Amino acid sequence: MNWGGSIIAGMGAFMAFIIGSVFYMVGQDTDTLEEDNYYDKGIHYSEVYTRKENLQRDQAMPTLRLKGDSLCIYFTTSGNKGMSQWKRPSNARLDTEQHFQTAADSVVLPLASYERGNWQIELTWEGEGTAYQSIHHLFIP
Repeated sequence: MNWGGSIIAGMGAFMAFIIGSVFYMVGQDTDTLEEDNYYDKGIHYSEVYTRKENLQRDQAMPTLRLKGDSLCIYFTTSGNKGMSQWKRPSNARLDTEQHFQTAADSVVLPLASYERGNWQIELTWEGEGTAYQSIHHLFIP
């Protein structure tokens, strides 16, 4: 094969790659840079801001500790009721929610169903009539 044929074959392969990439990107249903329900989150952001402000004002940041195959969350007040959203940065299909309610100042959540690796845990709870929200990063070994 001469140089001209090699150049034409290389250009053809590159064009096929570009066209294939275009069809793949257009065929994708979601955009990873866009929130699923960003209008709803934008409307209710003042509530989120108030919860985070309450967290700072009351110094109510909970403490998370791994103990074996469970996660212990220690709150500053007792009688907490809320929800934990588990978000996996590398795979959004693994995102889950857990609801909790406790009369004491701590709650234990099982970790058996969670994969190893990095997790972002968003806690939203109410303690002694005040709403709070915090975000924690956790690595499950």
